[in-house]
Amino acid sequence: MKYAWWCIGFVTVALMLWTFTLRGDAAVFNVLNFGATPNDASDDRAAIQAALDAAGNGDLVLVPSGLFRLASSVKTKSNTFFGGSGQLTGDADTYIDISGLTHVEIYGLGFPVGNSITNQVIGGSGASELLIHDISISNMTKSSGFGPFGIHFSSGVTDSTIRHITATNIGPASQWGRCACGGRFEQQPCP
Repeated sequence: MKYAWWCIGFVTVALMLWTFTLRGDAAVFNVLNFGATPNDASDDRAAIQAALDAAGNGDLVLVPSGLFRLASSVKTKSNTFFGGSGQLTGDADTYIDISGLTHVEIYGLGFPVGNSITNQVIGGSGASELLIHDISISNMTKSSGFGPFGIHFSSGVTDSTIRHITATNIGPASQWGRCACGGRFEQQPCP
């Protein structure tokens, strides 16, 4: 059975609902151009991180259609967009680290986890002005320890929005499994 959760983040007083605007002169960094190969068994982490590192303020790192593997975390940069129609999977504890970042938009991606290792798809602390939307997270089967969490902000994440998240099978055997939690965000279980 599939469940859809629309997770909206709350800050101290105001509800933050905004959409960042991609500049007309923004560069697009397609992860394929950095060596990522979809739909195979190879680790695409280095190629995806290279594309993220090459992006400048206001630029888009594009993950096109296909399944890309991460053996360890990638870290986005402040003032960037990270999205597309692709899917990220693998054995990383955290797929996308947002720690210490500001003004980042993550959108459109799918995360068919399918393992009992991954603790969080998107996670971190000390970040602000994040917009995470229109993503899907599925099959996070970790059952021991604290987690799993689709999106987990451990502390100090402010002025951010999470919306239109489709979550399926998030920690079904764990008392901690959640779609999104942490900080000043509404904690919603993912049945």
